Amino acid sequence: MALLWAWCGWGAAVLLGQGAPQLTAISTNRAQPGALITITGLNFLNPPLTAVTFNFTPATVESIRSLGLGYHQISVRVPLGATIGPVFVENALGQTQTPWNFQLPPVVQRFARNGAFTEADKVRGVPGDSVALTGSNFLDPSDPNYRLGVFFDGIRASWDTVTEGSFSVVVPPGAMTGPITVTNNAGATVTSGYFYLSPWVTAFTSRARVGDTLTLSGRSFRAVSSVSFGSVVTTNLTVVSNTVMTVVVPPGAPLAAPLTLESPGGRFISVSNFVLMPRITGFSPSNGAVGTLVTLSGSGLSSVTQVTFGGIPATPVSVTATQVTVKVPFGAGTGPVTISGSFGSDESQTLYYAPPQLTAINPGLVKVGETLTVSGTNLLGASAVLFGTNRLPAKVFTVVDNRRITAQVPEGASSGWVWVVTPGGEAFGGPISVQGPVPVISGFSPALGAVGTDVRIVGVDLGLPATVRFSGVAASVVSATTNGLMARVPVGAVSGRITVETSAGAAVSAQDFLVGSTADFDVSIASSAEPVVTGAEFRLTLKARNSGPLPATNVTGSLTLPSPAEFLGATLGDGGSFQTGPAGVSFVVGILPAKSEWTALVRVRIPVEAISRFEWVASTLTPDVDVTDNRAAVSVTAVPLRLELTGFGDDLWVLSWSSLATEVELQESTLDGPRQWRGVNGTPLNDGVRFQWSFSATNTGRLFRLRSR
Repeated sequence: MALLWAWCGWGAAVLLGQGAPQLTAISTNRAQPGALITITGLNFLNPPLTAVTFNFTPATVESIRSLGLGYHQISVRVPLGATIGPVFVENALGQTQTPWNFQLPPVVQRFARNGAFTEADKVRGVPGDSVALTGSNFLDPSDPNYRLGVFFDGIRASWDTVTEGSFSVVVPPGAMTGPITVTNNAGATVTSGYFYLSPWVTAFTSRARVGDTLTLSGRSFRAVSSVSFGSVVTTNLTVVSNTVMTVVVPPGAPLAAPLTLESPGGRFISVSNFVLMPRITGFSPSNGAVGTLVTLSGSGLSSVTQVTFGGIPATPVSVTATQVTVKVPFGAGTGPVTISGSFGSDESQTLYYAPPQLTAINPGLVKVGETLTVSGTNLLGASAVLFGTNRLPAKVFTVVDNRRITAQVPEGASSGWVWVVTPGGEAFGGPISVQGPVPVISGFSPALGAVGTDVRIVGVDLGLPATVRFSGVAASVVSATTNGLMARVPVGAVSGRITVETSAGAAVSAQDFLVGSTADFDVSIASSAEPVVTGAEFRLTLKARNSGPLPATNVTGSLTLPSPAEFLGATLGDGGSFQTGPAGVSFVVGILPAKSEWTALVRVRIPVEAISRFEWVASTLTPDVDVTDNRAAVSVTAVPLRLELTGFGDDLWVLSWSSLATEVELQESTLDGPRQWRGVNGTPLNDGVRFQWSFSATNTGRLFRLRSR
């Protein structure tokens, strides 16, 4: 809001005369350097202004405009380096100034703890210390409402005697490491450097392993440079905030020791110890029989008193901080290796593999492609399941757990033993009996046909005796070979899979056989709006559907575009192409499978008020059960867009227009030339019928228009 302090009456002598500048208004009495403010008054041009200064700091006049009757308004950029004081405006006949000081945000050039001698001591301290700040804009004696604030990382501090360029402040209780913020009525400034306080830890993760991340809570963590675990120093830390930080436990950390934090604000040593838990990083060998000597590697292992292999405990032979040696105990099974002791436990990420054993295989009578279950112990990590004397590997098998594997009998497998291979060794079980090969369908032709059509089915092991079914309906077999059958489509068959059944099993086709001789093809068209605004874009949705049973081939279509409608573009959602012509748009869809739909979105507009009828026609070479639904039409009414002005009382005007016009923008300009059109402030309301935008009737001299976005 502008500040007004002197309005002068005027007459012909005042308007035509010359004199020193007179100030009547200024847009604000406080701002940041670089801000643009306006000053209003008389005698700004005759004679012209020679200087505008902020407490004697020269400013740049960027523009001047006439307000009539001798009044002018200048736009002035608040200069860098300006300090609190009056604004002066002068010309060749004199000078005038604001009756109050123009206020600017404080400027801190330097701060230092009182009584400190070294540079490091000047920027650190404890609550209660006195810190001196020097700079400018700390005081405005002319303003009884002037307020100065000082904060240490958000904590308000109290200060001593303040001058325009200096004051001292007491570090408040609860202050933490961070910049000092100084505020006044015009704004705030933050020091580029920190004032440091000693870090303090109130809680931390007391037990962890090498490589784990500890979370520390406390205060003044900002600028912590290192954390020591006893004598082992690490800089692998992350300061999340001034009260939370994390640190990764370093290699070589002792079993128990305090944490030490270092920062420019001082050193902190925890009262309680951090405890290092054991961690396994590896072991060798990874498999072996009872009595095998295994060496475990890791960190924090000095406290380990027991090692278990698959749940079976063993006592270590030797223990150091980084290694444990132990013998595999009797009964040890495949599984992770676990260590435990007074400082905690850990489990290996990899498994120790004991020799496998098989106890059962079910079922004992199987066919190629069937799944059997292998039972036993120490089966984790199995890399192969082998069948018969030729040890034919299964292509598909799953290790369910340490006692069970499921495997699919591979093609070519013979009766005999079943072998399982693991990192711990091999084991066999059985024997099993494998029946003849299961039939396989690789294809058929033709892909479609009516009842009575002969269909050739090809694959493997399809020889007689065999039963052929079309979607579950048995068909007669016309002829047969080992790898092929000729079957006739039976009465009652519908579109679906072909099945061939033999004594060894059943085969199902990968694709459906389509039963029938026609396609059920139809089209539809819909408009995105009715009515539409003249000249505004709207969309026509074209659809072509095929309900089957046969695919619709060579599908083409055309959209009639009546005058004066205009084509803007089209998006094809399911492939195809389009081409424009004098009468409209033609489309090539291609093949439309049964039970599918093709869609196109066509963008059009009607530039004048009219009713336009759009017709969408499509066809297919496949016989259609009903061609009357291959044509569809929709009529669209285009109505003009009008901007209406309605007054409500003496101080409110409302502009409104049709809610159909969603792609237009309300713009405004002033009567001054040249016209500068811009979007109005705020979002117009939409009640579903009309857009509405209101403004004050007292704000005159404005022009409005609607324009496409």
